[in-house]
Amino acid sequence: MAGSVGVVRAALGFVPPGGILLGEANVLWAIGDVQQFRADMAGGWRRTAGARFVPPGGPGWARPTCSRPSATQHSAADMAGALASYGQALELYRQVGDRLGEANVLKAIGDVQQFRDDRAGALASYGQALELYRQVGARLGEANVLAVMGQLELIRGQSTQAKILLHEAVQIYEAIGSRYSIAAQIGNYGWTLRRIGQAEQARPYLLQAATLFEEMGLADYAQRHRQAAERGDKPAQ
Repeated sequence: MAGSVGVVRAALGFVPPGGILLGEANVLWAIGDVQQFRADMAGGWRRTAGARFVPPGGPGWARPTCSRPSATQHSAADMAGALASYGQALELYRQVGDRLGEANVLKAIGDVQQFRDDRAGALASYGQALELYRQVGARLGEANVLAVMGQLELIRGQSTQAKILLHEAVQIYEAIGSRYSIAAQIGNYGWTLRRIGQAEQARPYLLQAATLFEEMGLADYAQRHRQAAERGDKPAQ
């Protein structure tokens, strides 16, 4: 990691100091993502339906939801490394006053905390990210955080609050015209219900997501959601 940041510092030598710090923050954020998703693969994370890989913060970006990890030292080490990298990036974003960067990293920190079953910590990080997204008017980021908070509330057994958060997220997605995000997050909500043993409650969400994916011409996603809804037992391996 230190080597990577050193390369960035050398490459950005012609940029004003604030730009150098911003470049370092961006690299640290990216390194944290690599560490997090390396742990994903080493620790046995399984991505579920609706995952789409686009650049963090880009149009339609939402971190894929995952199943619970296997407990391995490598996974734990990488998650700790990710938190360390995100923490450094967060400090740099705060130094340069980049509130959007700060929000994005707080969202990433919340994801790692949720993966580690630190639910209280994850909600706190998501809450800070949500406030910053609202301050800077980043509606997509706001909606993505609301959606993932809804899934976390489901896991915590707070179904009423979870539905409220999903509804708020969908309203924003509709306002900004992000049809894919609506389908993906409704589907993610259904997959979360299945993972906590509520297959029957998951069915309408999975079917709704399938219909939305079909309308967008995403037949593979639609088929997977529809099959899961009809099967009604366990998430696909």
